[in-house]
Amino acid sequence: MTNLSLNKHNWLQKENIVEGMVSVIIPNYNHARYLPDAIDSILAQSYQNFEIIVVDDGSKDNSREVGATYKDQITYIYQDNAGLSAARNTGLRHAHGEFIGLLDADDMYEPNFMQTLATFLIHNKQVDGVYCGYQFVDDDGAPLPQVENRVISSDELYEAMWGGNFWVPESVLMRRGCYETAGPYDETLRACEDWDVWLRILSEHQVAGVADVLIRHRVLPGSMSSDPIRMLINRMQVTENRFGTLEQPNPFAAEKIGWIYSQNNFASAIEYIQYGDLEKAYELFEKAARLHPEMLTYAGTFYELGVGSQPKGSRGQLTNLDLNTNEQTIKTFINRLVKAQVVSADNAKDIWCLAYKTLAQVAYGGEDLAKARQYMLQAASYDKSLMASSEFMKFMAKSTLGADLMGRLKKLAS
Repeated sequence: MTNLSLNKHNWLQKENIVEGMVSVIIPNYNHARYLPDAIDSILAQSYQNFEIIVVDDGSKDNSREVGATYKDQITYIYQDNAGLSAARNTGLRHAHGEFIGLLDADDMYEPNFMQTLATFLIHNKQVDGVYCGYQFVDDDGAPLPQVENRVISSDELYEAMWGGNFWVPESVLMRRGCYETAGPYDETLRACEDWDVWLRILSEHQVAGVADVLIRHRVLPGSMSSDPIRMLINRMQVTENRFGTLEQPNPFAAEKIGWIYSQNNFASAIEYIQYGDLEKAYELFEKAARLHPEMLTYAGTFYELGVGSQPKGSRGQLTNLDLNTNEQTIKTFINRLVKAQVVSADNAKDIWCLAYKTLAQVAYGGEDLAKARQYMLQAASYDKSLMASSEFMKFMAKSTLGADLMGRLKKLAS
């Protein structure tokens, strides 16, 4: 059961709220090395109506000394170690801004983050929150290949979030009223606590998105999100808290409960692939397929498996991909589904075809044209009609000639 240690109603202060101010809450635990990057990225904002609240959650390093160098530019609060959720709750209770921003101590805002998002909220009173895209960076702050900046319509956003979290905390700016109605972070959670809050907020508030990439999100070895066991336990806890169980779903989610649990099992399966535990990954993948068999008809399923071994921050970098390993994972998973009678041998032909068509696209994106053609031919071996299709002909032509030559030929033909 969820244990919200603070009363949901009237838990935020109501006095001395500053209109237009952004309160940025930075929870920090032993991140003295990165803390200046986070603070400096706020001080460098083109929008200067803000306060910075650093909540030190019992750090054992020199974080307090680092914080002291900023003097009255920040509010520095020290508390005994109680976890990320508790640190954010402490920061929220001390915030005076009309808008609330969350910035983890190892991440950074781009200089126009506040100007873009706060101005959006100022001019769109009907919207209670806004989110932006983010760029992954490495330990030293250098850009990694992966960028996330998908924008979903406000009307579809809540249900899209049922299938799992696709924001990072710092990519969102909310009116404080969102936290007043949603209540505090669940301090029993040790991961996915932000997803839990987003679900509560989105159930009652309208949130919009902008495609601008305004966050640098650092990927650190050994972080919470790289621990698949912790992520699985907490992801499933949030799923049950918000949507009920498979046997007793909450009424609003009853029609989609299989899809919800399937999506979140599949997300954990991918994390276990990244972690190198293929046995646990398959267990979760099979569970996902049993709960929502239609997932095996989605190209996105096989794309995620096709780039499965790539770590966070590099996913989608197709020119640097171990296709052979990921192909073998897909083959093993499909064969095991057939053996477990999750799918029939006849239905498996369609799944094989889709898997290899998707791998062909991945190989083409990675400029391995020979392997792209090989995969497309393997797809056609499971569905002979594919060879007569324009899709097949066009793909084989462009993977033989290359995209540049195909483009030049099209121009000549026109």
